[in-house]
Order: sequence, then C-alpha cells, then structure tokens
Amino acid sequence: HFSQNRLLPLMLEELAHSSPLSTLLAGREFVGVEQHPTHVRVQIRNRQGKEESIRAEFLIGADGAHSKVREAARIEMRGNTCIQSIMSVHFTSKALAEALQEKASEAMLYFVYNPHIVGVVVAHNMEEGDFVAQIPFFPPMEKASKYTSEYCSDLLAKAIGGGPESEAFDASDLRVRDAKPWAMSALVADRFCSGRVFLAGDSAHLFPPAGGFGMNTGVQDAHNLAWKVAYVLKGLASPPLLETYSPERRKIAVKNTCLSIANFEETVKVARAFGLDPGMANGLVSVLSSANQFTALHQPVEKLTESLLSLGRAQTSPLSPLRPLQQ
Repeated sequence: HFSQNRLLPLMLEELAHSSPLSTLLAGREFVGVEQHPTHVRVQIRNRQGKEESIRAEFLIGADGAHSKVREAARIEMRGNTCIQSIMSVHFTSKALAEALQEKASEAMLYFVYNPHIVGVVVAHNMEEGDFVAQIPFFPPMEKASKYTSEYCSDLLAKAIGGGPESEAFDASDLRVRDAKPWAMSALVADRFCSGRVFLAGDSAHLFPPAGGFGMNTGVQDAHNLAWKVAYVLKGLASPPLLETYSPERRKIAVKNTCLSIANFEETVKVARAFGLDPGMANGLVSVLSSANQFTALHQPVEKLTESLLSLGRAQTSPLSPLRPLQQ
C-alpha cells in the first residue's frame, strides 16, 4: 500500500526533474477564475494575503473533494453526500508492525470487531510502523473533540489486543499523530467541464474507499485530458476535441461509483452478521439528534447514544447470547 503522504513528495520531485516547462507555485490558494473566449484569468493568493492574476489557455481543477475550482465553475455534484461518517486516526507503532511480521500476518487491511471498537486498520508502511485506523463516527451525537490523543490511544490498544483470545501486546510505543473526521460519499459531478475549466480526480468524483477506484480513476482522467489539451495547444487538433472529455470520463466515474458502493456493501456484510448494520446505527443517531436539539437533553441523549452503540458492539463478543444466531 503506497499512501498519499509518500507518493506526493515523489511526484513533486519527478515534476521538478522531468518537466522543465512546468512552474510549481507552492503556498498559493485558488481565489477565482474569469473565463474569456480565448483564455482564462485565474486569481490566486499567497500566504501573506497578496493576490496575483495568471493568464492561461485552460484551467484544470484537481483540487480535491472540496474543490474551489468546481465551485467557481458552478458545477454541481450528484449522489449520496454521506454514506458513513468516519474518524481517521493516524498512528505509528513499530512494535505492532514487528509483531505482525513475526506472525506472518502482514496485510494491507485489518478488520476489527470486538466489544470495544469496530473499524478498519490500514497498514500504510510496515517498515516504519505507519498505520491509519478508520472508525465509524456518529455526528452530531459524537463530537470530534472527544477523539483526543488519550482517547484514541485507548481505542487503538483495544483494537490491537481487544479479543479474549489475543496475546498481551505492549503498545507503549504507540503514538497518535492525528485524528480527523471525514464523510464517505458517492458523488459525481454533473459535468466535468465548463467552458475552458475542467475537473479531474476527486474534484469530479468521490467514491467509497473500497476497491482502489479513487486514484485510479483520477489518473485515467489526467491521461484522457492531458493528451487532448496538448494536441489542441500544439495545433494538432481543433478545440472541439476537448468536448469529448466530459462524456467519456463521466460515464466511467458513474460506473466506478456503483462498483465502489457494491464493494462497500460486501464489507458491511460481516458487520451485519454481527447485527451491526451501519444504516440502522445512522438511523438511530438521526432520531436521537432530534431530541438533542433541546439543551437540557444534550447530556442524557449523548449518554444514551453511547450506551446503545456499546450495546451494539457487545454483539461481537464470543459471550454474546446472539452468537449462535450470527453467521
């Protein structure tokens, strides 16, 4: 598994060495774009707040899920904005990596189901002991502020050695590096271009992380668009060639969205076998959220939510009375 934080520096290094005609403007943010018949004018701002304008033939927005380029081009996303909220916890533990290697248990994904925690641990780099835990998160009943380093460390220790049959594990070197919430969604832009502005990658489509379709589809977007732009700029093709980009890539994005959702549903089957249905959990949280709008009920409703979620996780225990019914 080659994570983004390792891939990006290599891509930037390759850009510097192999693309002498490219200029990397680090520390800038996109502000807006004006479209003209023959060009675009892009406004950017540096860290000191100074704005500048860049003239270009085209603008390609590859600025991710919360794309400002997409917003400026007034392109809408269609689909499910939140299939499941997730708390992503980045942590390191060389001791964990070494223990997994000693037991010949190296893998990319570890699905964890025990009475304390349900989630997926992703091994980003075994040599460095670099991992990310993806834990179901239920806002607004759960607050992101709850996931402190201490709370996350306790959860991760239980994920690593939470099973009754597991061996004792020394998690003293476990360090929580970061914890951030995000929403798993299934969205596709209603079009991938508007005039001289194009979208590629996550700015154009967002899939559940099940099957590796996100980056692969983004790379395919870039390939499809890059050669067409190059041909138009060099005068080898007329501008209408660029009009083929959106219909060609959008139908692939829609198909890959469906495949990603199907893959996600397959992973959920294990949870459902334990009686842990994400849809039911999200429905429960939605109902309780209605009561939580009353200030006096905040604390009791949040405690009730945690109790019900704990009750659900308890079904993963071998001592659960429902175990004979689970498949």
